[in-house]
Amino acid sequence: MCQTLSEPVTTKHTESYQNMQFLKVGSSSMQGWRINMEDSHTQILELPDDPSAAFFGVYDGHGGNNYFKRISTTNSSVVCQNDSCTGF
Repeated sequence: MCQTLSEPVTTKHTESYQNMQFLKVGSSSMQGWRINMEDSHTQILELPDDPSAAFFGVYDGHGGNNYFKRISTTNSSVVCQNDSCTGF
């Protein structure tokens, strides 16, 4: 089993983003009972080849953040197919 804290960390990290076209989005995260924050998210509000398309991802760590590090690299190359995307 994963180790947990004696009390949850309830501080929330909240961000908001918008592009010049049509999107306004927000995200919020809280560590909770885990020793380290294991979850993450990503947003690309405009894809390089199609500014009307966007990409959003939510990654649930389930016992570690190595999954996010691996999948975000994979998603970046698959979704963008070049190095012009930011947001991961």
